[in-house]
This record gives sequence, C-alpha cells and structure tokens, in this order.
Amino acid sequence: PHVLAERLDVFLDANASDPNLTLKVVMQAFSISKSYACRLFADLGTTFTEQLMQHRVTKAKRLLDSTDEPVYVIAELCGFRNARRMAEAFQRVVGMSPTQYRQNGGPDRTE
Repeated sequence: PHVLAERLDVFLDANASDPNLTLKVVMQAFSISKSYACRLFADLGTTFTEQLMQHRVTKAKRLLDSTDEPVYVIAELCGFRNARRMAEAFQRVVGMSPTQYRQNGGPDRTE
C-alpha cells in the first residue's frame, strides 16, 4: 500500500495543474475504490484535498519565486479555479497571501 500511496502522490504532483483533477479521476486512473484511495492518502498522513492543495501551493511558490506573472495567471497555471481560491489555499498552507509571499520573500527563503 505504501508504494501505491507514493505513486498516488507522484500522480497528484504531475497532474495538480489540472483544474478538473478530482478524487474520482485518481480512482479511475488507478482502478481503485474511493475508500481504498482515502486509506492510501491516510497512509501519507493527509487527505486527497489537502495533498492536492499542498502540491498546487508548492508549484505556486516556485512560480512566485521565479516569474513576474500576475497572481491570477499563476493561479490558473497551478490548477486553481481563480486567484481568490489560490489566495485562500496559500494563506492556509503558507500563512500569508501570495502577494505578501512575493513581496516579503516568503517564510522559507533566506536573505
């Protein structure tokens, strides 16, 4: 199960930019049931939604660090439905807005 859980995580990371990625899509891709998929994510210490959000926010952080694209463009590139959704997820995961992260250098970047 742990190998499959890791494969699920790799799949999520590779497909996180797809705004239509759902647990159902993952279940179909791996030919597993919803309960088994949820159990595999629990093995990773998370849920599908939390893990997907983590991958999307990680990608957003990379783009905020490496590009001057507006937040709404980055949101779209990362699979968020809109900039507001990205800002909410970003605030929850990082503790600041995407704009603050870009302006202040983010909490995990060194000066």
